[in-house]
Amino acid sequence: PGSTRPIPLLSQLPPHPPNPMPPFSLAPEDLAHEDDVSRRPFVLKSWLRYLQANARAPPTKRFLLYERALKNLPGSYKLWHAYLTERLAHLAPLHP
Repeated sequence: PGSTRPIPLLSQLPPHPPNPMPPFSLAPEDLAHEDDVSRRPFVLKSWLRYLQANARAPPTKRFLLYERALKNLPGSYKLWHAYLTERLAHLAPLHP
């Protein structure tokens, strides 16, 4: 009579929305990476491989990839450091 059943914490959490598709056009070589990050959005190596494969992509595409990765891995120092370093480097010519 006096005991209550504990409610599992996971049942209280809202379902995590699926990883949205990027707002840029995908190159054929991006499809495998998109599949990987959609299946494993919380795996840092998946995002780092995707970023490495797009090392020569325009900054806007890379920044969007970083931002999508950081939505899933907001505590990743490695991602934050790389993202902010790249952002600063991109802005450097504007502030000599």
